[in-house]
Amino acid sequence: MTTAPAALHFHTLLSDRGGATRVARILARGLVRRGVVVHHTCEILDCDACNDAGGDAGEGGCAQGVVPAAGVGGCLLPGMPLHLHSTLDWTACLHSVAAAGEGGQPVPLIVTVHDCSLLAGGCVYPIDCDGWRIGCPTPCPRGYPGAASLQDSRARALVAAAPLLVSPSGWLARMVRARFPDLPCVVVPNGVEAAGGPPPHEARATLGIAPDARVAIFVAHGGEQAMLKGGHRWMALWGEVKRAVPAAVGLMVGGDVTERDGDLLRWPYVGRAMLDTLLAAADVFVYPTLADNHALVVLEAMAAGVPVCSFRVGGLPEQVEDGVTGALADEGDWGGLAASVAGLLERPRLARTLGRAGQEAWRARFTVDRMVEDYLKVYARL
Repeated sequence: MTTAPAALHFHTLLSDRGGATRVARILARGLVRRGVVVHHTCEILDCDACNDAGGDAGEGGCAQGVVPAAGVGGCLLPGMPLHLHSTLDWTACLHSVAAAGEGGQPVPLIVTVHDCSLLAGGCVYPIDCDGWRIGCPTPCPRGYPGAASLQDSRARALVAAAPLLVSPSGWLARMVRARFPDLPCVVVPNGVEAAGGPPPHEARATLGIAPDARVAIFVAHGGEQAMLKGGHRWMALWGEVKRAVPAAVGLMVGGDVTERDGDLLRWPYVGRAMLDTLLAAADVFVYPTLADNHALVVLEAMAAGVPVCSFRVGGLPEQVEDGVTGALADEGDWGGLAASVAGLLERPRLARTLGRAGQEAWRARFTVDRMVEDYLKVYARL
């Protein structure tokens, strides 16, 4: 077991939501259990608990202080490693950290690259644009103002800060190494806690779903408005599945309403406890993401024993093994994805087999303990 540092400083853009913040909070809780003191600052408080508690939720939970991006360096304790997960302004934040180490002991810095924002001048995921590698074009084809200059300033600030970079997926790590060949980048896959949902029959009773229903669940922060997660195509995809499996029930989670429309139920953004209940009621997890790094919700479905149907994009093939723990359609093959979902709903025994295999894969590769141990090895390199 790797020796843990005495204390670390985490910084995120949001205090509660978003993939980067959630990874930081999960990791912080795991480190606290190993005896590490975790100081956590953020730039925006985005949950009622944070505001009610004055921003201090303790135990590696919500942020313990609010500082702007340009002020992160000023709140660091001498010699304490900073683990930077996300920020509103990468250039200002990295310059602040570099300045904190001038004339004294440099700040030991780890940056986890949760998406492609450090590589480009506006895109979270470039998808079909090669500007992240060859330079953002002017004008930006997606309309980001000053993309080329912003990309350049971020790159110069990152090189000056000289961090140890971490990527949750090999897919993004390869992009990072191509863009910044002189900076070290290691891969540490994300991890999630064990599912805590009730037995399936209890979950369905709680949600008002028949015990023998065939249930497909869609989850994304933003719901049907989450374009990168394919939210704008959820209804069309659900329509194809419903025509193939008339008895199917659909759950759509992450929007801004709670309603029932026949066999389709919608929920807003929910916490992990409620998500576990929804997953416990599901037979198939549908995740038509257009671009992704190493999605936590995919791991949460695997931990719950629910097979995942998605596209073969980004880091998804590093999480889901096609035909073993779920089904991966080729990028943009919406008909193929709908057929995979319908096929598993019609073959519940196969769905359960794939779900159990996914749960075993989670136990072997994607637990919080494994992620904590991997990050302790990263901290030891400092």
